[in-house]
Amino acid sequence: MIFFDLKIVDEYVNIMLCGSRIRNIADEKHIGHVFDTGFKNSLNLINIENVIRDMKVRINTISAQFNPVSWKSKTTIFNSQCLSLYGCQLCRLDNSKVDQLCTKWKVCCRRLLNLSPRTRSRFIHYLMGTAPILDIIMYRMLSFFIAGLNNEDNLISNFFKNTLLANT
Repeated sequence: MIFFDLKIVDEYVNIMLCGSRIRNIADEKHIGHVFDTGFKNSLNLINIENVIRDMKVRINTISAQFNPVSWKSKTTIFNSQCLSLYGCQLCRLDNSKVDQLCTKWKVCCRRLLNLSPRTRSRFIHYLMGTAPILDIIMYRMLSFFIAGLNNEDNLISNFFKNTLLANT
């Protein structure tokens, strides 16, 4: 479990699970994301800047490596490599970084398809064969919460109910 002040936690918090004590740590890395005590100053648990940077790197690689390939094949590669969006279920949709991610996705798609920067944004997702990226994030977020609410384990479903009711 991640806590802000490990000195106090080690003295007063002793959480057991199946007879084993759970370690108290200051940070944890999971699928490339670092969850740490610094998130208290951030709107998101996930560092969206890393996701944006990763998307830039991947589009550069795809553009260079697969230049002679058809646009349809490039979109398939891009969608499989750049739409994983691990952890997007934990993003706050009202954060400006999510808007930056959506904008960067459109810029990358235009570059991949060799489109003019003046191409209307509302048409890009049709060419890419996906929903708009914000819709993808919202769908994954809803699926995550619905799965949590409908979980057979009462502890998990109650956690999700309390999270939604507490607006946290």
